[in-house]
Amino acid sequence: MPFPLVMQGLLVFAGYQMTQGDSLSVVPLLCVAFLGSVSGSNAIYWASRFAGGRLFMSPRFRGIFKHRWLLRAQGIAEKQRPLAIATGRLLPGMLIPVSIAAGVLKVPWSRFTVGVALSEIIWVVPLVVIGVVAGHTARGLDWTTNTYPKAITLIVVAIGLYFVARLLWSRLRTHFSSLRNIL
Repeated sequence: MPFPLVMQGLLVFAGYQMTQGDSLSVVPLLCVAFLGSVSGSNAIYWASRFAGGRLFMSPRFRGIFKHRWLLRAQGIAEKQRPLAIATGRLLPGMLIPVSIAAGVLKVPWSRFTVGVALSEIIWVVPLVVIGVVAGHTARGLDWTTNTYPKAITLIVVAIGLYFVARLLWSRLRTHFSSLRNIL
């Protein structure tokens, strides 16, 4: 599962820095974040569309993925609207898997791009606004001097908590699966 907080943390921090006198402005930041994410998702989509079907049909994956499952998933994907893609991309850890699945299942490119655009509007705008509001709120506080070490510390702590949560989750899952085998 990919680490979900890097881009989001940077957007909040950039929104915060805009209020602290940096020469960033909101509209170009939103445009760059939006276009960067849409182009990255499209690159994943086209790579998986080009190579994904052949990869899943290779003998290495025959025991894991059955051809009829792929055909069934393609039938479902053809009926889905862009809102389904946007909703799937908003689930934690599903940003990249949804792009890969859409490419492998040959979801129409226009439908995929509209879904990505919807999900990015839902993600990018509120995160930058949170940073801007936090910056305006914190402007008069004493602790905001020299924000870079504090921001880096906050990011390191968030990353550390993420990996601790993953470790605990995997141990709990292993523990409960061994209990299930005993019972």
